[in-house]
Amino acid sequence: MGRGRRIHTTGLFDLSRIDIERLRAMFDTGNRQRTETQRLRRAVEDRLEDMAARNPTRRGLVERFEALVAQYNAGSLTAADFFNQLLALVGDMNTEDQRAIRQGLTEEELAIFDILTQPEPKLGPEDEDLVKRVAKSLLEKLKAEKLVLDWRLKERAKAAVKATIQQLYDDGLPQAYGQGVFDEKVERTYQWVFEKYSGGSV
Repeated sequence: MGRGRRIHTTGLFDLSRIDIERLRAMFDTGNRQRTETQRLRRAVEDRLEDMAARNPTRRGLVERFEALVAQYNAGSLTAADFFNQLLALVGDMNTEDQRAIRQGLTEEELAIFDILTQPEPKLGPEDEDLVKRVAKSLLEKLKAEKLVLDWRLKERAKAAVKATIQQLYDDGLPQAYGQGVFDEKVERTYQWVFEKYSGGSV
């Protein structure tokens, strides 16, 4: 899948508003099953591309989709099975899309929260709340002070961004973060910030 942003509506499939049972009934009674399956596949791919670009921890959904496509192409799934499994994936995608709202975070804050909590460490509710506050504080500080125009081209600016991440994580993250996990979270966060924010457009 490429990294370009595309609109995730394809024909009748606006996946954010899809009525899964109605679509399944249309498929079951229709005579264009292969065509409808391909249209749904393209819509799912477009939307997954957008979702993964916003939050790298959604890679698992992308891998699940790619595995389904590989099985279908290999003849291991019928068009009907593939269609139904795509619909199940759409349901999970819709649930994932609502998770930021349920967590009380923006999409950007959720991406940092996910980097800090997936796949480890396992946290209790109080520590999760701490991590949410750290994610919010980090974005506020970076946007207000560090993500200046063309920051990715300036060694001092890049070092300042990474130092800010390290400092806020060191000050705010709970004890569950051992040194190895801590260092990995700093690096993953920095890479996400580097890829997402070019500077001057935050």
